[in-house]
Amino acid sequence: MALTKYKIGYFVEPYSCRCNLSDLTPEEVSGINIDKEFFEPAKQVGEDTSNYKVVPPNYFACNLMHVGRDEVLPVALNHTEHNKIVSPAYSVFKLNKENLISKEYFFILLKSSEKDRYFWFHTDSSIRQGLSWEDFCDIDITIPDIEQQQKYVDVYLALQDNLAAYQSKVDDLKLVCEGFIENLRGNTVCEAIGNYIRECNERNVNLRINNVQGVDSSSNFAETKANTLGLDFSNYKIVKTHQFAYNPSRINLGSIALRNDDDCIVSPMYIVFEIANHDKLMPEYLMLWFSRSEFLRSTLFYATGSVRDTFGYEAMCDVHIPIPDISAQRTIVNIYRCYLERQRISVQLKEQLNKLCPILIKGSLQTFN
Repeated sequence: MALTKYKIGYFVEPYSCRCNLSDLTPEEVSGINIDKEFFEPAKQVGEDTSNYKVVPPNYFACNLMHVGRDEVLPVALNHTEHNKIVSPAYSVFKLNKENLISKEYFFILLKSSEKDRYFWFHTDSSIRQGLSWEDFCDIDITIPDIEQQQKYVDVYLALQDNLAAYQSKVDDLKLVCEGFIENLRGNTVCEAIGNYIRECNERNVNLRINNVQGVDSSSNFAETKANTLGLDFSNYKIVKTHQFAYNPSRINLGSIALRNDDDCIVSPMYIVFEIANHDKLMPEYLMLWFSRSEFLRSTLFYATGSVRDTFGYEAMCDVHIPIPDISAQRTIVNIYRCYLERQRISVQLKEQLNKLCPILIKGSLQTFN
């Protein structure tokens, strides 16, 4: 059989069902990331969530307003057996002609970087550079017959299952870390970390460092736009190996990181500190505590009571955690390092799987050429 061209609108059927639950928490609401996956908790929710939309199993949700901003179509397929709930700004739809195109093949097609560029090209000229539902439906796609689609879907699903099996082992390591921490909380007296840390305020006065970094919401150092703005970096703070840096106004979002690379500089608004005595407290052990959602929520609670809603150094010094002997810290840190390495590999595998999507689509189409 030959290839056939259709409009996306020929296959999709919009769906709009409100959840009618007015007090949902971020943990109960899903967002969609640029990897085209649902994630919880959502970054924020409204005061009244009754008009939030339901995404049933095997239905799609996408945020057409963010196509221009991210240069990616944030879309996800609900692979689970449970409903997802998303912002009312999202578009929810299902495929109504699965005899012609399978939902998995359609999703693989939407994960293609070439298709993302095509969606971005068709965004409007508004401030947000969104993509209208009508324009989304008007975009052409070319597909093979359903049997040919299934061959490539089977390859994708087999690789996805392998990735899920590997990720489950990674999650087990995370549970070990969390169980260790919970046991410490119940059996070890908590102490203020201010007794073990000291603030660092070294400035880049001689401009010897030009590697400007920020801290993202995943507790990682990352490139910032400041590198391209030609700013004066002489007042920026230096962050050395094994030192911490955090944004006091965004720490509740995870914006705190431990430097494990070469020295860098961060904005003067950041707070930088280090462990004063490594024989008493390991930096990785402290970072393990900082990565806990309970810690992030507590920083928001204390920051909200300040004039500028920031979590300053004094507040950081007042954080109380159990500090066992160094050998116990080393044990959990070794497990945590293993978890981080496995998680890094998992992310790489996921990236490779995403890069495979356009290859699968191309292969399914070239068979007919």
